[in-house]
Amino acid sequence: MNKLSRQYINKLAVVTGASQGLGFAFLECLLEKGYTVVATSRDISTVSLTHPRLHWRQVDLRLDQDIGNLSKYVSEIGLPVEILANNAAINGEGVSEGKYQNSSKLGSISRSAMLEMFEINSIAPLLLTQELLRHFDTKRAFVINVSSSRASQNDEFQNLDGNYGYRASKAALNMITFSSAIELPDGTSTFSVHPGGVTSRMNPKGKLSARHQARKILRIVSNWNNELNGKFLNYDGAEYDFMGFRAK
Repeated sequence: MNKLSRQYINKLAVVTGASQGLGFAFLECLLEKGYTVVATSRDISTVSLTHPRLHWRQVDLRLDQDIGNLSKYVSEIGLPVEILANNAAINGEGVSEGKYQNSSKLGSISRSAMLEMFEINSIAPLLLTQELLRHFDTKRAFVINVSSSRASQNDEFQNLDGNYGYRASKAALNMITFSSAIELPDGTSTFSVHPGGVTSRMNPKGKLSARHQARKILRIVSNWNNELNGKFLNYDGAEYDFMGFRAK
């Protein structure tokens, strides 16, 4: 085990939406660093990765009981949480096989689809942060909220329709990040981050390696600048301004 790994060996990371894509890349990178990792997904029946420091938990983030049970499990492990990566999300565009299209295009918007988008993409990260707060490392902890350029009016990708639910729910996540920075205890920092066009089941047209992008985002933590607390960042650590426009 190298020197980098030893400094994290008694630290815990929690990653949501960890069964594929960026979430899976996060847990792999964190295991490499020496963290113990609690990885969650709504369905863990098909996950195959095992590791002595990896704990899979089936969690539906729409359910308060599941969030509470996850907190109890983290408490039983008995290690301080240094990183919470709120990665789980749903998207309204075609990449989600049409399941959430009723949050994307005028003429087909439904209240239920919009509410589910906010429930998972915005509210769940806030409630999970609130629930796990008691387990955070009191000296150094981070809440990483995985956002999207879709939350910005300066989106780097072409938008094929309004994509209202995803865009608005990720913009709400950015505001939740900003607001929580005011209340989080000393020693705990937070940022939301656009991960880039990562290749995943949710985004099969993505061009960037999930592992490569996860490493870049975790590098923001390793080289933390407290002036970034509560901010919306690009995966390279560049800051976006308050309303989501790229900073000058």
